[in-house]
Amino acid sequence: MQHYVLLPVTRNYTKDLTQSRNRLHALDYSHNPDKFVAKQLKAQIKFLEKQRDQTHDQIEATVKEDESCMKK
Repeated sequence: MQHYVLLPVTRNYTKDLTQSRNRLHALDYSHNPDKFVAKQLKAQIKFLEKQRDQTHDQIEATVKEDESCMKK
């Protein structure tokens, strides 16, 4: 029987990422796009993608470590 230790994920990065992308898309089609807000949203999207990828990599590393411990 395998036991996996999942890391606590306090935020749903995919949901935040989707919301930020939707806001940026809406801003692109508005009559007066605020460039500062667009810049903030792009930075937020980049940050959330990085956090999501790091969390995914940590989970994969933990699973691989658990699998290697189980083989021993």
